Amino acid sequence: PIDTVFGPAASAATQAGIDRLWRARGGGERAPLPWHLPSTEAALERLDPLPPVHRRLIERLCPGPVLFSIQMPAERLGSLRVLIGLFALVYCVARAPALASVSRLSERAFAPVGPVRLLDAPLSPALVWLLIGATIAAGGLFVAGYAFRVVGPVFAALLLWVTSYRNSFGMIFHTENLFVLHVVLLGLSPAADAVAWGRPATGETSRSYGAAVVRLSLLTTLAYVLAGVAKLRVSGEHWLGGEILVNHIAHDNLRKLLLGDGYSVIGCFLVAHPWVFKPLSWLTVVFEL
Repeated sequence: PIDTVFGPAASAATQAGIDRLWRARGGGERAPLPWHLPSTEAALERLDPLPPVHRRLIERLCPGPVLFSIQMPAERLGSLRVLIGLFALVYCVARAPALASVSRLSERAFAPVGPVRLLDAPLSPALVWLLIGATIAAGGLFVAGYAFRVVGPVFAALLLWVTSYRNSFGMIFHTENLFVLHVVLLGLSPAADAVAWGRPATGETSRSYGAAVVRLSLLTTLAYVLAGVAKLRVSGEHWLGGEILVNHIAHDNLRKLLLGDGYSVIGCFLVAHPWVFKPLSWLTVVFEL
């Protein structure tokens, strides 16, 4: 009632009217159009069904100077698929020898985790390499967005398997958890409706594309919160002193140096200046929590 608008308008209930407004605006890109409603209740009624978190945001922030873009273009989710898929693909190619090296370890070291619990004994080296090769091949198709309804879940399952198999020999790499889960979420979403092989840009928007990005964001946030909680639960307030962090970095780099593996030059430099680890320890907890 206090907002005066001069300009062309159309009923939001008619797609034809909305299309005419976009054509009148010009510019090609379909940016969000303002939508005027008499009340918050009217907005919720017309947008139903909404995810609970979206409903709570609208109820709390409206009416007010807030812009909600309910739908998201397919290109945005497709771009995330390409970026995350490329990271996973490069990781698999670069780490292929390490992923397969567990085949040389003793069977006594085999302690299956995750989906690998289905096995009673380690796989043969040939089968391990075959699965790694299949993962890399599927990763390339994942990035390209080819036959994604099949390739998406297949690549997610293969990536989860090969990383879990590597972790089943007493070396659990928590750094892999987040990007593998990102690939799983993308593989189960419509992430190849754009920016994909044989899919021309259409400017299509949908709530499902935005919902997938929201799930990825929530997963990332949850992973960092759990990391922060784990630090404080295991080490308590002693973590904040910096001594635990400096000891961890010093031990990790010394072990790699003695075994002839690559080590962090920056880490070795910082260990000589232990005072810096107290603010770093605080920063990790503040950032994660």
